Amino acid sequence: MKPRALAALLALSACLAAGGFFWSDGSRALAQEPAKPQANDKKDAPAPPAPADAAPAPAPPETPFPDLPGPTGRQLEEVPNLFAPTVAKGPDEAVTEFSVEVLETYVTFFPGRSTRIGVRTLDADLGDYRKVSVDAFVGSNRGYLQRSEKIPTEGLTEKGRLELESLRVHLRAVLRAVDTLGAPSRDPNFYVDESIGAITESLEHDEAKAMDKAAHTLARLSIVPKFLELARENLTTCSRPLVRRAIVRLRASAPLFGARIPSLFQGSGHPIAGKTGPPAASAAWKAVTDFADWLEKEKLPSGTDAAPLGEAGWHTWLLAREDMDLDPARALAAAEADLATLEGELKRETSRLAPGKTAAALIGEIAAERYEPDAARREAEGKIIPGLWEWMIHERPLSPPSSDVIEVREPPAQRRRDAPLRTDFPGGYATPGATAFVEIAAPDPDWPQARMLSWLSAYGKSFIKGALAREVYPGRFVLWEKSRVATTRANRTLDYPVMTGGWGLYAEELALRRGYAANDPKVRIAMLVDLIRADLRLIAQVRIHVKQMPRAAAADYLKSKGYWSRPESDEEAERILVDPDTAAPALGRLAILALREDAKKAQGAKFVDIEFHDRLTSFGAAPVSALRRAMLPQGTGGLLGATKKP
Repeated sequence: MKPRALAALLALSACLAAGGFFWSDGSRALAQEPAKPQANDKKDAPAPPAPADAAPAPAPPETPFPDLPGPTGRQLEEVPNLFAPTVAKGPDEAVTEFSVEVLETYVTFFPGRSTRIGVRTLDADLGDYRKVSVDAFVGSNRGYLQRSEKIPTEGLTEKGRLELESLRVHLRAVLRAVDTLGAPSRDPNFYVDESIGAITESLEHDEAKAMDKAAHTLARLSIVPKFLELARENLTTCSRPLVRRAIVRLRASAPLFGARIPSLFQGSGHPIAGKTGPPAASAAWKAVTDFADWLEKEKLPSGTDAAPLGEAGWHTWLLAREDMDLDPARALAAAEADLATLEGELKRETSRLAPGKTAAALIGEIAAERYEPDAARREAEGKIIPGLWEWMIHERPLSPPSSDVIEVREPPAQRRRDAPLRTDFPGGYATPGATAFVEIAAPDPDWPQARMLSWLSAYGKSFIKGALAREVYPGRFVLWEKSRVATTRANRTLDYPVMTGGWGLYAEELALRRGYAANDPKVRIAMLVDLIRADLRLIAQVRIHVKQMPRAAAADYLKSKGYWSRPESDEEAERILVDPDTAAPALGRLAILALREDAKKAQGAKFVDIEFHDRLTSFGAAPVSALRRAMLPQGTGGLLGATKKP
């Protein structure tokens, strides 16, 4: 494969005409050594974490930290043939070539993500985020976006059109993050993701043999000090919430450097990594803690408050998620109408179960029926997930995917504060046997009691069944399995949060309305609360970012409607302000419901649920707008369906 994307990228800047595009450890030859047979392939028991204030051992001279790459004429390695065309030329040839080029550029700029996806030649690298490299990447993607508008659509197959639309959305998303929002200069989490995140991907998704995996991890680890020095040079004024989040994530990674990485090295059998790896981990940990301290001292005091997107920014956000624009008033009206319906149903359900209690009192009692984290994991693995699978086989809301098992675990330390319950999937080009996980996290013992209890309630005895329907069967795990066999590269490789989040919510509702846990009214009430809260996030997102609703007023609104405490509603309002993607699941669910309604009208008596769901998920992850055009080629309405006349 010719490195077309890389050549195009480099051509945009004379400074990069001969320079390296990503960082690679100077001792990368380690990764080329042949792996020796391993006597024991079992997971190593983690060593106790090193104290945070322990003095790091010096890096040994034989594995020096590499300098930043300069214009030395280093030849770039080609991305492997994962994305290369594999079929004879046909009507989609232009889209196929374009997709290969776009994806090559993407995985090369984000080596950590390439490891998860299943690209194998970038596993020892971290990204090169010098300004000249970032500018070149932005310029390349702008050019791709312009080209995407000029590729003729006449004669394309259904899949060709869908992939082209998916790539266009992806390019807008990349440009919004890297250029419009300026993540490399304004968000320290960019560097957390591409350093600690990349090393985590090495540990969890590098499928090389043990010795090679250790060499790859050591190579990435050795780059971290220089990488974080560059982060200090690049970062300008940052948002305070983003700085706080980065500090928490950096310090939470202590077990990664103190136990998991040294354990990997010691058990790898690699003669160099076993000796030099633990000191390199200690040195990298010092760089991480120094970076966190620097953020706290230099960036937190000077940080800015998070600001609303404004109406123009909201449209930019939406077009980075979908290939159809939408009037925010339309989104608001759809969410408010759905909310009113759900609230009426919740009132009826709570009155039926406990006539003498208010809905808020009953929901509080249901939320108080909690599992401890270990018990929640046992219940999920031993009863709930198998029960959901049996329901899938019996009810067949869509054709059951393979019977591959999803494992339940506690998440790695650096992700334990991200969400109470979530799934973690390998990429679309990972080997078929790669493991998917449900992660159930314990709350931080240093949190206030109210926050700890709220966290535990997310996988409480009634809420956990809906959560696992959302994340596993028939939810996001099923969609991921469909994505892995998608024949369009973009839909096998990339994530589209409106569809993936929306399908999860839609699947939770589908399961609970189609008989799962039918004998437990508390589970149905918990599902209604989940859906109400999702709608409220979308409503608050539009009001905050488009209508300029103050955050305090938004928190009041969320508390009054969402059965949250005041601390919880404050946290929700801040999250919505900082991350507009908080609204994506609700928008996706409403878009899928609208698509289903329009497909039903178009097909009449021929409409069959299972066929609709099978077709919807057959393309893998994709923007709902692209799925709508594929499933309703004659064109019926916008993202949320046809506008209803008053």
